[in-house]
This record gives sequence, C-alpha cells and structure tokens, in this order.
Amino acid sequence: AFLLPATGYDSPVYQAGYSYEDAYRRDLQAWELASSGQPVSAIFNKEYAAVDQYGGLLALSSLVYRFLSPDAHRPWLVIILSAGIYVLGVAFLWRAAGQIWGDKVAQIAAWLYALYPETLLLGSSQMREPFLIAFIAMAFWGVVDWQSNRNRLAWLWVCIGVAGMLTFSPGVALAALVILAGWLWLDR
Repeated sequence: AFLLPATGYDSPVYQAGYSYEDAYRRDLQAWELASSGQPVSAIFNKEYAAVDQYGGLLALSSLVYRFLSPDAHRPWLVIILSAGIYVLGVAFLWRAAGQIWGDKVAQIAAWLYALYPETLLLGSSQMREPFLIAFIAMAFWGVVDWQSNRNRLAWLWVCIGVAGMLTFSPGVALAALVILAGWLWLDR
C-alpha cells in the first residue's frame, strides 16, 4: 500500500494503495455508506450491489468505519481485520490436521497456509478470500472434532464457519458443505 503509489502504475487504484480495483471501489463505497448515516442494510440497493457481489465485505467494512473510525477513512482497519481473521484460520487448520494426521503434517499444513504467496497478498488486501479461507478452516476443524471426539461444541464451529462463508460467498459455502459432508460420509 505504501509502495504502490511510488512504484505502481499511474492509475487511481494503485495511487490509492490498492492492489485490486474491486477492493478499491468497495472500500470507497463502504466509507461513503459509513459516513452517510444510511443504515448498513442499504448495501442491498442496486447502487451498492454492483461493487460487492454478496454484500458481506461491504457491510463489514462499513460497520468497521462507522464504529471504529467515524472521523476519517482508515483502510488499514479493514486490512488488519482481514489479516487477523486469516491468521485465526491457521490455528483451526493446525488443530484439525494434527488431530487427523499428527503434528508433523499439522506443522507443514500450517506453514503452507500461512506462507502461501497468493494468500499473503489477499490477506493484506481488502478482499473476501481471507475471510472465506478462515471460515473453511473453522468448519473443517468442527467436523474433525466431531468425528474424533463427538464433541457437541464442534457443531458450533461448523455453524460459525458456514454462517461466515454464507455472508461472504454462498457459492463457496455450498461447495464447502458438499466437501465436508463427503468427508464425513467417507470417514464412516
């Protein structure tokens, strides 16, 4: 974000410090909505639907700006939240992989998750993928915990993961549910 204005192309997106145009447009609309006084439910108007396909990240960004930064547009707040949620997914994946395959595989999986180049870029951007990846890891941990321990609390993690995925991308939620159901079925 700091280097793009100096080294990036001469476009409004790069000059504002964004890597992706849709993140740039969505963030500007989130700030506009947050500072307008309109309810966050206004994201479902046609005016906002063109920028954020499902509305989840636009709503979250608007809420962050409205409650944490009502006086100024601070895009780093959303980036910090995005990176934080993504990092939280490391713990869930590590725990699930460790329970299934042992510590060595869990360590490799956690390092791959944490250092995969595209996810590092997406995790430091205002995109929905870091949220989706973390919610998938959460749901996966819930399924693995249920399989291994029959822990009823595991379903809470599955529900949180699925609800989070539905908020950001219902298509990803459906695909993840099919894969997780297949995992449960094959494990039997």
